[in-house]
Amino acid sequence: MKNKGLLITVIVLLSVIVVLLLGFMVYSLAGNTLSFGIVPRAADRVIYDNSFEKVSDIDVDSDCGDVSFEENKDGKVHVIAYGESERDITVNFSDGKLTINYPQKQRFFNWSVVKNNIVISLPSDYENSIKVESDYGNVEICALPKASITADCDYGNIAVEEVKTADIINNCGNVNIGKAETAKVDVDYGRLEIGTVTHRCDLYNDCGDILVDALLITEDSTISDEYGKITVRNAPGICVDAKTDLGKLNINQNDPKADVTLTITNDCGDINVGK
Repeated sequence: MKNKGLLITVIVLLSVIVVLLLGFMVYSLAGNTLSFGIVPRAADRVIYDNSFEKVSDIDVDSDCGDVSFEENKDGKVHVIAYGESERDITVNFSDGKLTINYPQKQRFFNWSVVKNNIVISLPSDYENSIKVESDYGNVEICALPKASITADCDYGNIAVEEVKTADIINNCGNVNIGKAETAKVDVDYGRLEIGTVTHRCDLYNDCGDILVDALLITEDSTISDEYGKITVRNAPGICVDAKTDLGKLNINQNDPKADVTLTITNDCGDINVGK
């Protein structure tokens, strides 16, 4: 009986190992990689360097690497990419639309993960759209007060100095916007911080604090948090409708007769408005 019990235990353990190995093979064959907790290093070799004129739209899709937008003075859009081979990146320019697709090179065993960074420089008066999709890496955008930004990131911080409109989704990482006319931001896990919004905002955070320095909005807006503290330091001429299920309300700035309403809700955390 003792040997029989041992045999059953061995069979169960072998079955579990087989299932895990099959799952690993399916996961890898589907185009995924396992990095075994290794922190990615940044590639330092330039594999792409080109300039474009009369760019109306920019679309960037990056699997693993930082995406940075910097200001230049020559009126062109410059693209520099780092990595192992020029064959790894695809850049298309047609009818004014610049498309950059930089997938991560797939390996069965991915012992050395490399961040393939992209640097895009453009004039500060660029007034068209920019779209960024990133699986892993930070996104940094310089002051582009006439541009419209759309960003969808899985893991990494997003920093924007100034834009006309910002439509941002970040699953895991902080979001920092210096100034925007309109800001629509959805964060799953991280800190959301905005300097100034001058027209409208719709801000949501699932887990993390929300901080806004100044709301100078002209349309009804919303701020919502599931777990974290909400702070609006300055909201002049706004009717504030605030409610928290578990936390303190500290509303020092409120104009109930104002035409514009700011609705603030929080499941768990304090709400502070005004200094």
